[in-house]
Amino acid sequence: MIQRSLRITLEVVIGVLAGLAILVGIGVWRLSSGPVGLDFLTPYLEEALRDPEGQLKIDVGETVLTWGGWTRAVDLRVRNVRVMEGNEETVAVLPDASVTLSTRALVQGIVAPTEIDIIGASVELVRDRNGVIHLGTTVPGEAGGKAARSGDFTTLLPGILDDLISRPDPKSPSAYFKVFRIVDGKLHLRDEELGLDWEAPSANLELRRDGAGLAGEASVNIVQRDQLARLETAFIYEKSSRFVDLAVNFTDLRPAAFPALASRFAQLQGFEVPLSGTASATLGLDGSLEAIDFDIGGSSGSLWLIGRWPEPRPIKQLLLKGGYDSELRRISLEQAGLTFGDNQTPGPSLAAEAVVDMADSDVEIDGTLQLKGLLADQFDRYWPTGVSEGGRDWVTDNIKKGVIEQTDIEIALTIPNGDFEALEIREFGGTLSYRDLDVHYLRPMPPVTGVSGTGSFDLEALRFAMDNGVLNDLQIQKATAVIDNFGKPPAEMIDIKLEVSGPVRTHLELLNHKRLRLLETIGIDP
Repeated sequence: MIQRSLRITLEVVIGVLAGLAILVGIGVWRLSSGPVGLDFLTPYLEEALRDPEGQLKIDVGETVLTWGGWTRAVDLRVRNVRVMEGNEETVAVLPDASVTLSTRALVQGIVAPTEIDIIGASVELVRDRNGVIHLGTTVPGEAGGKAARSGDFTTLLPGILDDLISRPDPKSPSAYFKVFRIVDGKLHLRDEELGLDWEAPSANLELRRDGAGLAGEASVNIVQRDQLARLETAFIYEKSSRFVDLAVNFTDLRPAAFPALASRFAQLQGFEVPLSGTASATLGLDGSLEAIDFDIGGSSGSLWLIGRWPEPRPIKQLLLKGGYDSELRRISLEQAGLTFGDNQTPGPSLAAEAVVDMADSDVEIDGTLQLKGLLADQFDRYWPTGVSEGGRDWVTDNIKKGVIEQTDIEIALTIPNGDFEALEIREFGGTLSYRDLDVHYLRPMPPVTGVSGTGSFDLEALRFAMDNGVLNDLQIQKATAVIDNFGKPPAEMIDIKLEVSGPVRTHLELLNHKRLRLLETIGIDP
């Protein structure tokens, strides 16, 4: 008896499931062959989407049920939505939107959206000269406006933000509204302070009601010189503090591809390195920057010091890591690295750390710089023209072989009232080590080869200590050279001491070389 009852129950369940499958199949077939009109819902949706304050009027052209594929399944779409102000002036036209209705509200006889997706909408952001961000092409106080454009959601976004942030009326349909998205949209940004104006042709935005205020994510694709960069961000807005916590992840971003930035910051014109990394920041709604942390890397690019280098230099790797603290008014560069060259032709590497204090009217910079692996035959490639021109000419002409293994520099600067022309060097000094240098000291005399040693320098002097070197058949066992009296009258002074072993005749021949002729003048024949 029990088995018979169980068999009948299973047959009923299987029959119901089969019927449901057939209904679902018929439904999918019907929806896939074309949208199903649901215009009877249009008045209810217009009522649910209307502005509670009555300043905006919503006119929905068509309501349909569509098959969005297995990823989106069944979509309730509203099409040809016109948004009008009280004077019936159209401020926005939205070709296509997807609406998800609250089943809990439907049970109570209320048509209320929980999620709204605007397909292909565009949004415009303006950052004024004071750093404040506005929605739209005009900022407060400016006259005029613009005609409504198809898909332009700029005018409506503030109202959406208010709905998501404010505490809704439990009796209002907006109480069920939780998520707003822009799918496959466009973002237009105009920065009046930087003179920046660019458009992202592919942007996705999601805004969600959050216990603290508002949360969301955005992803943007940016086309730069036929190359694609991607930017993704997540944020939380705390209504009580009126601050936004922002986290950004970006890939293949090229600062030099923004003409306005490159024209304002001349250094960017020759900086062609795709940057990827992360940044987090805390921003005030007034445009104030409370804090920022960044970790940026780049590779396979080039750097051109225009006017200083005749052509770009390849960059193998770049690293920047640091942050800004508004309370201390301090920028901390925790780690900065730059490696020149490529896999075929290695180049030198630079590493730096710095702290920039701006607490007072004067800007103070304290930092360290380390240079490694600079080959002597690369001096002319990396020593910028116009920088210590006399020293550059002598070094590049007379040191053709060897390597500067490492140079460490400590520097402290003060910029009074931010005036770079009045820059003061408070401290400057460092050390260096070198190996296997060939040095021509007085051409056409033979060079000293295989010179290795160390050195130090500061604002007053250069000091070199050489451990070894060879001059013909003479062996330099120990040597020191001190160049001091920098910037003091009558002139710089050099003091050289040598300990040399080898044949006396070679010593005398060098002293009587045609470049010197020291012995000939006193009648001694080597």
